[in-house]
Amino acid sequence: MEYANCNRDYNNSNVKDDAYRIEWNGKIGKKGYYSVSKFYANPDYYGYYQDSDYSNASLVYSFTPHLQGHISYNKYENNLDLRPTDPTAERETYWQAGANYTLKHNYYLSIDLENFVCRR
Repeated sequence: MEYANCNRDYNNSNVKDDAYRIEWNGKIGKKGYYSVSKFYANPDYYGYYQDSDYSNASLVYSFTPHLQGHISYNKYENNLDLRPTDPTAERETYWQAGANYTLKHNYYLSIDLENFVCRR
């Protein structure tokens, strides 16, 4: 977990904004793994992550030694205040679910379902 606060003089006005990042990952028993993360930076935060909101979650689970399932979700937004001076305001949402089956000689079968939505 991380939190940052920014104070700066911008066009003779004192601008204060903040940002945070949270990451959490671990195991589910001996066969599963999960990961969750969130990055958020207010529009006037002056740092590497700026004016954006990103969320991610994923889960991988091995049902058998040969069969593994996975699911993930991602969401990204920038230009949070929809300021007309910024060229774009991305709004992206992506999720995926699928399974892999391991075959002999380093071959595998995979099936996935994906959905990607992008708005501007």
